[in-house]
Amino acid sequence: MIRRYIIQVSGMFLVSHAFLLNAAPMIDVKETSYNCGSFTEGENEVATAIFNLQNSGDSLLKITNVRPGCGCVVAAFDTLIPPGKSGCIKLEAKLKGYSGEFKKSAVVTSNAKNKPIINLTLNAMIQPIIKISKQYITLQSSEKQKSDRLCLSSLKKDMIVTSIIFRPYNNQNGAVWDNILSIPVTYEWNKTDSIGQDNFTVFTLLIKNPGSKEPVAGEFIISTNHPDKKQIKIRGRI
Repeated sequence: MIRRYIIQVSGMFLVSHAFLLNAAPMIDVKETSYNCGSFTEGENEVATAIFNLQNSGDSLLKITNVRPGCGCVVAAFDTLIPPGKSGCIKLEAKLKGYSGEFKKSAVVTSNAKNKPIINLTLNAMIQPIIKISKQYITLQSSEKQKSDRLCLSSLKKDMIVTSIIFRPYNNQNGAVWDNILSIPVTYEWNKTDSIGQDNFTVFTLLIKNPGSKEPVAGEFIISTNHPDKKQIKIRGRI
């Protein structure tokens, strides 16, 4: 009887020991992509995404790090999630200075057996105050490219461009040089009869080459009379 009891206890110990050896945390995330919706440029400072996750394993789940792919994103998360319990990861993205499609990601690392690394994505659409048809302006000395035309559209029907300057980049570090070196740019501004999406009035802007001894990259700074968007910066080359 005593011998049988010892054998039974030993067997239970071996089973328990095997269970502990095979126990592992498992991470389940319902959605790895979160759509924050639509925002208007300048009106909202932060977009927030909350990802719910669960430990479907049989040991403690440890979230070791959540690393955003951009400095404009801040992460907060539950570090320890017991078996059968739920937790969350919150991403907050700063929207200032962005317009158009907004997409940021973060890499989650944990001790989960099934998915030790997970990529999460925060999506949003930021409606621009002024829509611009191109994001790069090229002005060369040849007759065909001495000017560049683009379309701007806005809900402000009497919007005008008040001035344009070109600021060259510093070739060493890519920074913009002092305002003293800014080059005035001549242009033509016209209102069209076209009405774009969301009832935006369409305008055309013809930018002319201010002249340069040698090719130089920089940014065009377009000043407007729009109270919510007084400056537009577009990268380019002359």
